[in-house]
Amino acid sequence: MKYAYCLLTALLAFQPVNLFAEDEEVKFSNSQLEYFETEIRPLLVKHCYECHSSKAKEIKGGLRVDARSLILKGGDTGPAVEPGNEESLFLDAVNYGDIYQMPPKYRLGQADVDKFAKWIREGAAWPDEAITQVDVGEHFDLEDRKDKHWVWKGPVKHRVPTVHNQDWTRRSLDNFILKKLEANELVPNDGANRTTLLRRAYFDLIGLPPTPQQVDAFLNNPAETQTAFEQVIDELLESPHFGERWARHWMDVVRYGESYGHEFDYGVPHAHQYRDYLIRAFNADVSYDQFVREHIAGDLLANPRLSASGHNESLRGTSFWWLGEAVHAPVDVRQDEADRIDNQIDVMGKAFLGMTIGCARCHDHKFDAISTKDYYALTGFMQSSRRDIRAVYPEPVMKSKLAEMAGLQSEISSQVATNISPETVLAGEQFAKYLLAVREVIVGTPKPEEKPEKTLLFEDFEDPDFEGWTVEGTAFGKEPITKETQGEYQGDQKAVGKGWANSHNIRDSGDVGKGDAHRGKLTSAPFKVGHQYIHFMICGGNHAGKTCINLVIDGKVVLSQPGFNTNVFRPVHWDVSAHLGKMAQIVAVDEQQGGWGNIGLDHIEFSNYPSATQQGRSAQAVAKEHGLDADILSRWVVALSDERVNDVQHPLNVWRQTMDLPSQALAGRLQAEAQRSSDSLSQAAEVLSRSPQLDGLTQWTTEWFAEGEAFPIKPTPSGTLDLRGETLQIFKTGSIDSGQLSNRLTGSFRSPTFELNHDAIQMRLTGKDVTARMILDGFFMYRYNGLLFGGFSTSVNADTMPRWHRLQGDVRRYKGHKAFIEFLDTGNGSVSIEDIRQTSEGSPREIPNTLILDVVNESVKDHIQFAASYGQQWEVALQAWHEAQLSAEQVSLINWALRHKLITIPETIQESVQQQWTVFREIESSLPAPEHVLVMADGSGENEKIFIRGNHKALGEEAPRQLLSAIVGDAPVESHGSGRMQLADDILADNNPLTSRVMVNRLWHHLFGKGIVASTNNFGVLGARPSHPELLDHLAIRFVEEHNWSIKSMLKEIMLSSTYQMDSTPNPDYIEVDPNNSLLYRQNIRRLEGEAIRDSILAISGRLDRKQFGPSVPVFVTPFMTGRGRPGSGPLDGAGRRSVYIGIRRNFLSPMMLAFDMPIPFNSVGRRNVSNVPSQALILMNDPFVVEQAKLWGKRISAIADLSMEEKLKQMYLEAFARNPSPEEITDASEFMIIQAMEYNIPADKLTTDERLWADLGHVLINTKPFIYIH
Repeated sequence: MKYAYCLLTALLAFQPVNLFAEDEEVKFSNSQLEYFETEIRPLLVKHCYECHSSKAKEIKGGLRVDARSLILKGGDTGPAVEPGNEESLFLDAVNYGDIYQMPPKYRLGQADVDKFAKWIREGAAWPDEAITQVDVGEHFDLEDRKDKHWVWKGPVKHRVPTVHNQDWTRRSLDNFILKKLEANELVPNDGANRTTLLRRAYFDLIGLPPTPQQVDAFLNNPAETQTAFEQVIDELLESPHFGERWARHWMDVVRYGESYGHEFDYGVPHAHQYRDYLIRAFNADVSYDQFVREHIAGDLLANPRLSASGHNESLRGTSFWWLGEAVHAPVDVRQDEADRIDNQIDVMGKAFLGMTIGCARCHDHKFDAISTKDYYALTGFMQSSRRDIRAVYPEPVMKSKLAEMAGLQSEISSQVATNISPETVLAGEQFAKYLLAVREVIVGTPKPEEKPEKTLLFEDFEDPDFEGWTVEGTAFGKEPITKETQGEYQGDQKAVGKGWANSHNIRDSGDVGKGDAHRGKLTSAPFKVGHQYIHFMICGGNHAGKTCINLVIDGKVVLSQPGFNTNVFRPVHWDVSAHLGKMAQIVAVDEQQGGWGNIGLDHIEFSNYPSATQQGRSAQAVAKEHGLDADILSRWVVALSDERVNDVQHPLNVWRQTMDLPSQALAGRLQAEAQRSSDSLSQAAEVLSRSPQLDGLTQWTTEWFAEGEAFPIKPTPSGTLDLRGETLQIFKTGSIDSGQLSNRLTGSFRSPTFELNHDAIQMRLTGKDVTARMILDGFFMYRYNGLLFGGFSTSVNADTMPRWHRLQGDVRRYKGHKAFIEFLDTGNGSVSIEDIRQTSEGSPREIPNTLILDVVNESVKDHIQFAASYGQQWEVALQAWHEAQLSAEQVSLINWALRHKLITIPETIQESVQQQWTVFREIESSLPAPEHVLVMADGSGENEKIFIRGNHKALGEEAPRQLLSAIVGDAPVESHGSGRMQLADDILADNNPLTSRVMVNRLWHHLFGKGIVASTNNFGVLGARPSHPELLDHLAIRFVEEHNWSIKSMLKEIMLSSTYQMDSTPNPDYIEVDPNNSLLYRQNIRRLEGEAIRDSILAISGRLDRKQFGPSVPVFVTPFMTGRGRPGSGPLDGAGRRSVYIGIRRNFLSPMMLAFDMPIPFNSVGRRNVSNVPSQALILMNDPFVVEQAKLWGKRISAIADLSMEEKLKQMYLEAFARNPSPEEITDASEFMIIQAMEYNIPADKLTTDERLWADLGHVLINTKPFIYIH
């Protein structure tokens, strides 16, 4: 229905045109007409008339090419030929262009294409001739189609029919059944016996056989059968296994799979969470209307349903949208999106509406009241939604903790800001003094009596052995490496001195190939951390935690540095000021074999400065000279020596760069720096003016979409303190920061949808370990394809200063496509978002910190005045902090001072703040771990345009989002987001004739093996007509009004009916009147599904593990299950778990399940095939799983003491068939045992205890029809 059309069409002409009207009279020359007749008409007749002329059986695409006026008018997509225009769609089609490729089965030769081009270029000459009139096809009349099909009316409340045999009816539904039987002079079967009823109920409700004890209890219940049976139903409805049975039914409907299929069968993340959600939902008897809302829009519910643990259950229902197939490398990503949405719409339509909506993708539905516009109206809901892997927490606990954390953060921030002032923290004059003192320390000339501070050399590996170090393993050998003993191929490693430590050990045998095969550790003697920095040289492999240098304190690694995948040593330093006074050890680690499985270490020094060498004056001397605290001055020296100060964005960058200038050169340099900052601002503004900012960024609180806990829902207030680290910091005012409360929180942040019209995306970000990526046309399989979509994702890596991050890849290839940006914080870092833009040029240069524009003025002539001006701006910043008016530059300045402990909060509040901060951290450490689920998230509200004939390159009119017009009329959704909540409401509205009918029909189908409408997924014209239409309406109305959408209550009503409880024995006298039992004079004989057969085998063998929930057990992979993406095999018996917990990988499905008709989950299946083929018998006879379980069953039965052979036979029959064996069956089974004993040479006294005999008998029973059928 979707693509099998031979089309030759052009762009849609919206103006009404008389089909047979000729265009204005055009005069053509004789030569032009001759050219047409000799060269063009023959081509049209030969290649086009079959589908596009009056001779065609059906005019394809509404296009005719057998008259000039008709070819100019065109078909569904408008003019095919525009005289004189060589870009006419007709030429595009015969050239096999982007939109159509005609003729569809072969391509015209270039000579013929050139003839058409010449003809169109010269005016498309055509003789004046009559036009043959033909029927152009059926008109889509919505109301007419609704009137002609039963399903669009009702459900109608019918009176319960009066019947003659009133004693037979137990429930009102029985009257509807009996009325038809009596009208056809049929008598319903008697009720089934108790054992039959019990087994039927057990398999129908929980999919497992009753135990002998349960059979005995029911058979010996003195109550009337109806009363006793009701007790059984109630028990089974409350069984935790009920949800497993009915979840498996629903999983067929939503094409549940745990892998994406196609070439590599990649896994669907967290798919099992949806399965577990279904089990819990059915067990909890979640009302079906709630169930539907959770599936369509569970992420949008204002008051979601919570699990017993407090996790959001409603959200999980939306997983079903994403359980279909997915292609990892689509050539046409827009087509891929259209195909994916088609599957989503088709599944949704069949599952909840019983309608084949997908048949309207390319044209109005051929039979049902569903137009193409209806189809694309529904695709808009999907276009407006996003895929999300959500971290869910126990909400009551999480909300309480986060509220408490936010309250503490607000209280601490307010308390600190209130008490901040130059007097309580640091006056501007003192700030200036420290700047000047630092200048003396770093660039000043030492006085004769001063001794400069020296670094302490801890280890240089110049000795011939590792004296003082502990060597473990073989990697580092017994002595340091020298130039003479290193591998020649390693070249000049730039080590300091003669020796160094290196785990690339080639000493033992000289075998270069084994140099990285060694493992080991080299550990220093313990030392006390007495300096603020440790400097060392490192080379070797970049394997975090495996080839690295570690600093170990109290047995824990507090700092670690891997190599850089180079043999050349690089200098590294650690800031260990937080560990001063503690005992520590340095450990060189090599736990990696193979490529770059080595690490090198040399020249370890201790220093109080980031630079290992210090050339200025002594900090102690300068501090004494200026009347300053020496320890604080040392921290100032460290702070201004920090490599981050060299960044032009740092507020002290200009001071650091000008400290060594003579005073007479300072003024000119400062003016130049101020001008540079001003020019950079102008240049950046000019560049950014050509790079439009993403829509909605400035209104992100209302325009962007935040999911999870990490991203704030409101801008950060001025002065909000960052409590995550060891020192207080301040967040930038109004920032979008996923670490606002904690780096442990997870979440996503998504932009509105936008159209790509530049070459790249650039984002100004601060943070670390957060993924930023662009989602193009909804495509989410990036991780599996760096070839087509490389450069669409980046990891944020700008820990201290904002940086431009660029997404470029092949963005220019996709201009005109729709996309959105998403940030994914997985709880390992955070990101602060400043700007996002589309651009076709490079990123702007970094702008020098604009604080310099306030610091520099005409009065600043020397360093003293320069420092004083900084001091003034310091006080301005403190006042802005106090007044909650902080700028980004001021925040940067204060954070620098706080980070390096140059200031502390006022003493009067230190104790209070520390106490509250401690409580904050305790709460943070107690945050619960999340569960991850694959769900739907909201996005920008978008309406899709109709794809003419299903072609996304040929767009028609816009189709506003709404449910089928046959149900809601003209009622478009108005929503900033997807509008799925209104869609759910419309699906459940009273005026929808489908939803309740479809569900009660599913329940009936699973209890009788056939629905009242046999085609459970298709209530349309091509579907089956209801066998009992009044009964269907009756049940649908009771489902809603009497049972309040309760599935369990509805099932109970049906099962307590005489209709359900009938015996299933066919009556030969009724074969002609009711050959298929459509009138239901008896219950149907039904074969068990593969899952129920397998679970029964596990139950009787004693291997069944009734554990519920959790990740799926991998399917057992046989040697014959081959192909790309082949998974690792699970255990043969699935670890004893029920079949619902066995993994469902689309390309590697269980052979046993396939043999027994488990559907391949490509699309929605409401009614499984029920075949009877040899492979089923072969499976039961030869499958290793069946053989193994039969042995376990035999072993268990043989081990039962004090039972005779006949008693054990009865036990096996009770377990397998829920009934006692007949005398004939006892005789047959006993004879079988004796014959088998003779085969095995087993003496008579061992008949009851030899497990082989009982295993063989068990295998025989499993292979009988009564075992796999419900009677």
